[in-house]
Amino acid sequence: MEQQLLGYEHEIYRLDHAEHIVGRLDRVAPQILRTRQNLMTRPPEQIRPYLRRVEFESIAYMVVFEHDWSLASALKERWRLESHTFYLPCGEMTITLQDVAYQLGLRIDSDPDRQSQTKWTVKLTWFHNTVCGELEQDVTKERLMRYTRGYIIQLIGGILFPDASDSRVHIRWLLLLEDIDACGRLSWGSAVLAWWVQYRPDNATGESRLRQYRRMLNGIGMLNVEWTPYADPQLVGIVPSAIAEVDASAAVVCPLLCFAIVEWHQVDRVVRQFGGL
Repeated sequence: MEQQLLGYEHEIYRLDHAEHIVGRLDRVAPQILRTRQNLMTRPPEQIRPYLRRVEFESIAYMVVFEHDWSLASALKERWRLESHTFYLPCGEMTITLQDVAYQLGLRIDSDPDRQSQTKWTVKLTWFHNTVCGELEQDVTKERLMRYTRGYIIQLIGGILFPDASDSRVHIRWLLLLEDIDACGRLSWGSAVLAWWVQYRPDNATGESRLRQYRRMLNGIGMLNVEWTPYADPQLVGIVPSAIAEVDASAAVVCPLLCFAIVEWHQVDRVVRQFGGL
């Protein structure tokens, strides 16, 4: 079975004229992405102003949500490593900087950080239990800042930049949190996208819902897709202006940097997502 899966992985990312990849999906054992344990809760009101300064307020309120791992697994099967796109019957799609800005509220139009990396990591539970303990009634500004940095580092290691350990975070991120205002000016969105296009979560068993999603994705046609969801006039006045103004930055072909990781933002392959043909 292992050899069968390895051969299938080679085929799924190769375009050919004989058969679309969706015709081979039911010939191998399904693989479901495993659930990650998330200990985070929504932030206390006292640190909201600090999260707003670093532009992490939106992502902080997304820590409590349910993952559909079967759907994520079905999409992962169609991910092409060469182009960083999902290969579907209706054409190629991908996650763009525009998606990161609108969905996560992260900045995408500033310089990414290029500091060197080290090998040291710390358990996320240490930040959760030690740094982010219960806040006192007469809490000091220094304590709020320490709590905010501990909370943000949990967002970084637990949601935005997870690794295979599922439980640790690299201490290199702490250097970026020393100056909260400077941290808020970094291009976190492009770093997140660079990280996720190369991230490979582990797998677990399960298959019924995955097969259902496979059939659903197999039937998607050109007219079933809302290619430009952010062009909806109803979003005007709802989406913050700072996010709505990123459209020009989001439509460029450029490298995405996250420390030593360099990936390409290949939006020229998915021009329909920006109103093209």
